[in-house]
Amino acid sequence: MIGTGIRMRRLFRRDGLSFMAGMDASAIYGPQGWLAQPELFCKALSYGGVDALILTKGQISRHFDAVQPNVGIILRISGGYTSLRDLSSYEEMILSDPDTALSLGADAIIVNMKLGHENETQAIMNTSAAADACRRIGLPLIVEVTAEREGVPLRFDPEAMKISMRVAEDLGATVVVAGYTGSAESFEAVINTCSCPVIAILPERSPSPQEMINNIVNALKAGARGILLSRSLWTAEDPHKKVREISKLVHQRKRQK
Repeated sequence: MIGTGIRMRRLFRRDGLSFMAGMDASAIYGPQGWLAQPELFCKALSYGGVDALILTKGQISRHFDAVQPNVGIILRISGGYTSLRDLSSYEEMILSDPDTALSLGADAIIVNMKLGHENETQAIMNTSAAADACRRIGLPLIVEVTAEREGVPLRFDPEAMKISMRVAEDLGATVVVAGYTGSAESFEAVINTCSCPVIAILPERSPSPQEMINNIVNALKAGARGILLSRSLWTAEDPHKKVREISKLVHQRKRQK
């Protein structure tokens, strides 16, 4: 649809790549790190060079003025759990809808689809319903895929990502966000099974700065259309500086090829 195509152009630069940043974790963890200062954090990311921000309804409503006009806005519509409970057994619910996203001025919505657990069927149904609603109004649907088997997380497992990404594509995803599988070779094999643009989500809890750089370079080398970062930004000492450096890494690499 024309609407979907126009909005996709706001999420990706002319080089076809996108650096996405998530601020939506405050709906799970509360006011941690820079999430405690959402307006300042939003400005740091927006002016630092991100291409799109993942925000909650409240963040868009209260802080839209802090977002640069050239930065895409993605509304997180799934959730329904907090860090006050066992996050390993969460149940993802749909909390909003594509029409609300349009009314807030968002360019896309994002939902989480977790496969391999007891509520897998509901996760698939939620994603399918979101895809149908987005298609009717020309709004891109971004599906962030995760997986587990018998309680063991498989977010960065190549075979689990292949299955999850194909399910997301078949349900109608416009863009798929998938875990980087640890090497350019394995991730390229994963990406080659999906015809949707793939955004790589990277391990963020412990990698050194050099490991982060290597992961970004290898994810893009494998064919990812961009990266998504969250925790490593809201825990950074200077998120503006960090975003500027990563944005340069993402987009200058394309120009140098």
